[in-house]
Amino acid sequence: MQLSGALPVMQAAISQAVSRRSLPWTLPELVAQLADFLEQIADTEERERQRKVLICIDEVDRIGSADKAAKFISEIKVIFGVPNCFFFVAVAEELGLSLGTVGISGRSVADNAFDEIISLEPMSFESCRDLLERRVPGITESYVWLNDL
Repeated sequence: MQLSGALPVMQAAISQAVSRRSLPWTLPELVAQLADFLEQIADTEERERQRKVLICIDEVDRIGSADKAAKFISEIKVIFGVPNCFFFVAVAEELGLSLGTVGISGRSVADNAFDEIISLEPMSFESCRDLLERRVPGITESYVWLNDL
């Protein structure tokens, strides 16, 4: 006796798609990454060269409103605590006064972010000219006078 038959054959295909996309960092993530990076640099500079790191941040007042500038300072102040790393933050006088305004907590944005605040008077023309002549070899007199405008 002989049996014969056909078994149905099922074909199946399995596919898998993986897509990767990078998402931009949020500001807190970016600040944390910057703090880690600065800590590595400052640690290397201190250990290998016995030097500190100085970072200057200028024109914070150009961010927009005083509220936006204060928010920016509040969000990046974590980097101000990096060991062997010092920060010099320059702001216009009007913003400096605004940052010094005491909030609900009894402390201002400036009190919370900075160790020391120094107010500077504008340089006189003579001081500015002397500085330019010392720092920029070959500067022309006509360019020096542009500074007085």
